Amino acid sequence: MHPQIVRDEPGRCPICGMDLVPVGPPEPHPEEEAGRRPAVAVAAGLVERLGIRTAPAVVRDLERRIETVGYVEYDRDRLTHVYAPDEGNIEGLTVTSEGERVKRGQLLFKLDSPTLSTYFDETYADRDGVVASLNVIEGTFVRPTDVVLTIADLASVWVVAEVFESQAAWVRRGQRAVVRVPYLAGRRWEGKVAYVYPELDPETRTLKVRMRLDNPDEALKPNMQAEITLFAEPRKQVLAIPREALIETGKEQRVVVSGQFLLDSESNLEAGLLRLAPPEERGEAEQ
Repeated sequence: MHPQIVRDEPGRCPICGMDLVPVGPPEPHPEEEAGRRPAVAVAAGLVERLGIRTAPAVVRDLERRIETVGYVEYDRDRLTHVYAPDEGNIEGLTVTSEGERVKRGQLLFKLDSPTLSTYFDETYADRDGVVASLNVIEGTFVRPTDVVLTIADLASVWVVAEVFESQAAWVRRGQRAVVRVPYLAGRRWEGKVAYVYPELDPETRTLKVRMRLDNPDEALKPNMQAEITLFAEPRKQVLAIPREALIETGKEQRVVVSGQFLLDSESNLEAGLLRLAPPEERGEAEQ
């Protein structure tokens, strides 16, 4: 018989000629009659072979982490801006490009200015560092308000993280942060949130969060990409389950309770089983 053939009255199948069989309403499942959802029993041996494990839902403080990305930049609190001492033309410029290293006491440039007590006034570096910006070339005319160059100290750097708008309310000053740089595999830096910017980026809809990290070996370079973990304030006394026990359907969240599985298909069963793991090996999620 062809099950796709359905009639409101007795008759024969137009394809094979067999008599149509009356179909009644499905018998209710015993579990449904008792007011419970239907369940499928899985033999203990199959549970063991599949590696199915269970964990209780418990009320506890739940740690919240923000996994995000960001970048390294100069510590702006450790930038030294070198101004022109007077009007005049730059002469004898000893720095030719950004990124050059300078030493404390090194001659940076001379200024040809007829108004100074000495015809050529010399300017020296007052700290060790690298040239973060260079705004002149030989012969450039400058005024006292002009920044000739900027020297940066890489002994510390800023790391700026981008936090999604949905997690922005979790961030507070003083929270612990762990920074990793893909270029420097195996290394990590720990710091604290030093500043939370007051507004979101209108294009990315993210909130900037800044950390200051010590960088004594100068391994962290400005503009490096960084992976950041921010440890937000935990939620107090909430019902928690292992993160991988949570099944996302796209419309709702489900869990497998007491070893009862909804066997829509073998693939659905396998997907559900893959999400089960011991709490010590997996993170946790709220229910």
